[in-house]
Amino acid sequence: MTVLVNLGNTLGAGLLAAVFSSMVYGANVWQAYIYFSKYSFDDRNSLRIFVAGLFLIDTVCLALSTHVEYTILVTNFGDLIAELHVPWSFGASGMAATILNACIQK
Repeated sequence: MTVLVNLGNTLGAGLLAAVFSSMVYGANVWQAYIYFSKYSFDDRNSLRIFVAGLFLIDTVCLALSTHVEYTILVTNFGDLIAELHVPWSFGASGMAATILNACIQK
Protein backbone atom coordinates (compact mmCIF):
# COMPACT_ATOMS: atom_id res chain seq x y z
CA MET A 1 0.00 0.00 0.00
CA THR A 2 1.34 3.43 -0.96
CA VAL A 3 1.16 6.19 1.60
CA LEU A 4 1.17 9.72 0.28
CA VAL A 5 2.55 12.38 2.58
CA ASN A 6 1.91 16.05 1.91
CA LEU A 7 5.08 17.93 2.79
CA GLY A 8 4.01 21.19 1.19
CA ASN A 9 2.92 22.76 4.46
CA THR A 10 6.27 22.11 6.16
CA LEU A 11 9.01 21.83 3.55
CA GLY A 12 7.32 24.37 1.29
CA ALA A 13 7.29 26.90 4.09
CA GLY A 14 10.98 26.28 4.71
CA LEU A 15 11.75 26.77 1.02
CA LEU A 16 9.79 30.02 0.91
CA ALA A 17 11.63 31.24 4.01
CA ALA A 18 14.96 30.44 2.35
CA VAL A 19 13.97 32.33 -0.80
CA PHE A 20 12.82 35.34 1.23
CA SER A 21 16.06 35.23 3.27
CA SER A 22 18.05 35.26 0.05
CA MET A 23 16.17 38.33 -1.15
CA VAL A 24 16.80 40.16 2.13
CA TYR A 25 20.46 39.11 1.96
CA GLY A 26 20.65 40.72 -1.49
CA ALA A 27 19.48 43.98 0.06
CA ASN A 28 22.14 43.60 2.77
CA VAL A 29 24.82 43.07 0.12
CA TRP A 30 23.70 46.27 -1.59
CA GLN A 31 23.75 48.20 1.69
CA ALA A 32 27.22 46.91 2.55
CA TYR A 33 28.48 47.82 -0.91
CA ILE A 34 27.10 51.36 -0.65
CA TYR A 35 28.47 51.76 2.88
CA PHE A 36 31.99 50.61 2.05
CA SER A 37 32.18 52.42 -1.28
CA LYS A 38 30.79 55.81 -0.21
CA TYR A 39 30.32 56.31 3.51
CA SER A 40 32.87 54.30 5.45
CA PHE A 41 35.81 56.63 4.86
CA ASP A 42 34.76 59.02 7.63
CA ASP A 43 34.01 56.28 10.18
CA ARG A 44 36.37 54.80 12.75
CA ASN A 45 38.10 51.52 11.94
CA SER A 46 36.21 49.80 14.75
CA LEU A 47 32.86 50.67 13.14
CA ARG A 48 34.02 49.45 9.72
CA ILE A 49 35.21 46.18 11.26
CA PHE A 50 31.89 45.85 13.10
CA VAL A 51 29.90 46.32 9.87
CA ALA A 52 32.14 43.84 8.04
CA GLY A 53 31.70 41.32 10.87
CA LEU A 54 27.91 41.69 10.75
CA PHE A 55 28.00 41.14 7.01
CA LEU A 56 30.17 38.05 7.46
CA ILE A 57 27.84 36.57 10.09
CA ASP A 58 24.85 37.28 7.84
CA THR A 59 26.63 35.46 5.01
CA VAL A 60 27.26 32.47 7.28
CA CYS A 61 23.57 32.45 8.32
CA LEU A 62 22.45 32.32 4.70
CA ALA A 63 24.96 29.61 3.83
CA LEU A 64 23.85 27.45 6.74
CA SER A 65 20.16 27.96 5.96
CA THR A 66 20.82 27.02 2.35
CA HIS A 67 22.60 23.88 3.53
CA VAL A 68 19.58 22.92 5.65
CA GLU A 69 17.18 23.35 2.74
CA TYR A 70 19.48 21.53 0.29
CA THR A 71 19.95 18.61 2.66
CA ILE A 72 16.25 18.23 3.34
CA LEU A 73 14.88 18.94 -0.14
CA VAL A 74 17.59 17.49 -2.40
CA THR A 75 19.88 15.08 -0.59
CA ASN A 76 17.12 13.35 1.39
CA PHE A 77 14.43 13.68 -1.27
CA GLY A 78 11.92 10.86 -0.97
CA ASP A 79 13.56 9.29 2.09
CA LEU A 80 11.05 9.89 4.86
CA ILE A 81 13.26 8.21 7.46
CA ALA A 82 16.12 10.59 6.64
CA GLU A 83 13.70 13.52 6.92
CA LEU A 84 13.32 12.73 10.62
CA HIS A 85 16.97 13.62 11.26
CA VAL A 86 17.78 17.30 11.59
CA PRO A 87 20.89 18.45 9.68
CA TRP A 88 23.77 19.77 11.78
CA SER A 89 23.52 23.12 10.02
CA PHE A 90 20.04 23.72 11.47
CA GLY A 91 21.41 24.29 14.97
CA ALA A 92 24.44 26.14 13.65
CA SER A 93 22.23 28.55 11.69
CA GLY A 94 20.21 29.27 14.82
CA MET A 95 23.40 29.95 16.75
CA ALA A 96 24.72 32.27 14.04
CA ALA A 97 21.40 34.13 13.94
CA THR A 98 21.48 34.50 17.71
CA ILE A 99 24.99 35.95 17.58
CA LEU A 100 23.90 38.35 14.82
CA ASN A 101 20.85 39.46 16.80
CA ALA A 102 22.90 39.92 19.97
CA CYS A 103 25.32 42.17 18.08
CA ILE A 104 22.70 44.46 16.60
CA GLN A 105 20.26 44.77 19.50
CA LYS A 106 20.89 46.50 22.78
